[in-house]
Amino acid sequence: MSVAPTHPVVIDPHVYTGHGIKLRPVTLDDCTPHYVAWLNDRDVTRFLETRHSPQTLDTVKAFVASMIASKDSHLLAIIEASTGRHIGNVKLGPINPHHLYADISYFIGAKDCWRKGYGQEAVKAATWYGFTKLKLMSIRAGAYQKNEGSIRLLKRVGFKERGTFPFELCVSDESRDAHVMLSVTLPEWKSKLT
Repeated sequence: MSVAPTHPVVIDPHVYTGHGIKLRPVTLDDCTPHYVAWLNDRDVTRFLETRHSPQTLDTVKAFVASMIASKDSHLLAIIEASTGRHIGNVKLGPINPHHLYADISYFIGAKDCWRKGYGQEAVKAATWYGFTKLKLMSIRAGAYQKNEGSIRLLKRVGFKERGTFPFELCVSDESRDAHVMLSVTLPEWKSKLT
């Protein structure tokens, strides 16, 4: 059963809220030892591409600086509304300016915030942002087939499975997984609002 997207509340032009979370652009001030620790935690990065190389404060700052300067990607901090804590990120981009689609990726780094629905709310708010503010026509996501939680989350928000590419992703030196592609189009998303 899918859950219809809801409209996030716009607090200011750069802050969007969902149930229990807020999204705002990531800043260099967000580059903390906690952020670095998330990206070096095997549980957090199990299905993230960042797991392939160690992360440091310098690498995180360089990545965030590149996102701030980017014209085709938006990196948003997921903030726990009740505490004001930065608990993860959601990224839209790169945006294809001709065909008006973008990729979405996300993670919750603070493990005490897992299984609270914050990831779903963040993806919901970022999807709303992509369609209403960035004027996208579709948003795509890729997932490891073994990452069943992420696939379920995306489907609850309105994404549909579009295809599976077997044996495409490396899980470890001995293990590979299928790459599942999902997306949601603007008409599909709008139909959930009515």
